[in-house]
Amino acid sequence: MLRKKILFSVLLILMSLTISGCSFSLSSQNNKSTTPVIGGGVYKSPDKGVAWEAKNNFPSVGKGALSIRKIRFGIDSPKVIYAASNLGLYLTEDSGDNWQLLISGRDISDFVLNPKTKSVLYVASGNQVFKTSDTGANWDLVYTEVRPNVVVASLAVDYFDTSRVYCLMNDGQLLLSLDWGNSWKPLYNFEKPSRRIVVDPYHNKNLYAAAEGGLYHSSDGGINWQEVMAAKNNDYPGVNIFKDLAFLNKDGLMYLSRYGLLASQDNGANWTPLRLVSPPNSVDIEVFNYNPKDPREIYYILNDVLHHTVDGGLNWQTKVLPSSGKYRSSGILVDPNDPNTLYLSLTQ
Repeated sequence: MLRKKILFSVLLILMSLTISGCSFSLSSQNNKSTTPVIGGGVYKSPDKGVAWEAKNNFPSVGKGALSIRKIRFGIDSPKVIYAASNLGLYLTEDSGDNWQLLISGRDISDFVLNPKTKSVLYVASGNQVFKTSDTGANWDLVYTEVRPNVVVASLAVDYFDTSRVYCLMNDGQLLLSLDWGNSWKPLYNFEKPSRRIVVDPYHNKNLYAAAEGGLYHSSDGGINWQEVMAAKNNDYPGVNIFKDLAFLNKDGLMYLSRYGLLASQDNGANWTPLRLVSPPNSVDIEVFNYNPKDPREIYYILNDVLHHTVDGGLNWQTKVLPSSGKYRSSGILVDPNDPNTLYLSLTQ
């Protein structure tokens, strides 16, 4: 009798483990193994978002929760990925299999690469900006903001003259360095809460900035600015609330706002909204990206669902993401060499 009771108990434990294990996994159509545990970090999909695999071999995490603020590819290979987090800046050179910590103990709000020199990076953390010229082996503090409650919101480097580095503060003050970050001067002040400075890779001295209530454009390197979206708010409610901006090619732009996704084929002179699954201004899309080889193939993320189109928004597919509860998407990358491969970052 005792032996039967022990046997029965073991069976119950095994059944319980089996059931709990299934509840944390996703299954793809081809039965590949997918993410077994929901958590922060970076995930990789080899099949356009059907299956996902955790790529979270991050050093020095310990028991702390890892929140990835931003990810982007290196300038010369999609196997190289940088990830800014609440614990520091990480780098992988093998598509996420292994990560190394470049700068530790700092919550990284933004970073930018020199578009012509892969060893040069700028990192924003709180009220400070750091620079490395040797891919993170050594770091120099190149700027400290002394005003209380003012922090660095965004960084950008000019594609045509990489000595020009832009630093946007959260209160709207825009700084410019003309010597790779060694010295800074005030360039403009939006005088309102600001989030992002974006440099056009196709047109010299063409800039965009996201400040409260609109999207601003400069064609002279940031000396003069004009708001370009607020007037369209009557036609597209919520279009003045910036989320992201991407340059598709020399004349093509894609803009994510509270309204939804809009595309321009004439460098922002005219905009056309993409037809999404949800009605305009009804949902708050987190992030988007597109296939660099075919801008008609677009991804956007809403809650735990990835939306995917291959025909510019005429038809959409939905796929479940490895995110749940307290984690949300902070970025998605499409491999330019193999557009089947996606990378997803999660933050709290």
